[in-house]
Amino acid sequence: MWAIRGFVRVDDLGVEGWEGLTPGRVEGDEDLKGKLEEIRQAGAEMMGLDPRVESVPKVVMVFPPEVTAREGGKGANIKCLALSMGQAHKAAPLTLALCLGAAARLEGTIPNQLAVGLDAESGVVTIEHPSGKLDVGVMVEDGKIVSAELHRTARVLMKGKVYY
Repeated sequence: MWAIRGFVRVDDLGVEGWEGLTPGRVEGDEDLKGKLEEIRQAGAEMMGLDPRVESVPKVVMVFPPEVTAREGGKGANIKCLALSMGQAHKAAPLTLALCLGAAARLEGTIPNQLAVGLDAESGVVTIEHPSGKLDVGVMVEDGKIVSAELHRTARVLMKGKVYY
């Protein structure tokens, strides 16, 4: 089953100071949550889905290039903040990451318009989310997605030394 996502430019939401947009800030902004729910419901209707079913489509706010820039020009290709069932995610769900990575590689999509520094040779899209970053490998041929795969999902849980 395909994951159904709706990508929204954060610029189009009229949010001031969106550079510091966090899950907590989204949760505390009833006007923003209301706008996003309206968008979700409209998207559901356009897709032929029941807009009263809160689980689909998921809404993903994507951020413009200047927000993804890091020192030395290194960092993510695109940044996102996702909502599901009316709540802001603290990370990027893996199905979302795959969809966003693929969309970033498809010409004309909102993620493609916002993504910066994409390396055509490697096919890797680095996505920044509220908890960190992850890499998605995407292969596109003749404007069609051939594959999308997660390159890394692990993170350091503990560091230590062993003495014997």
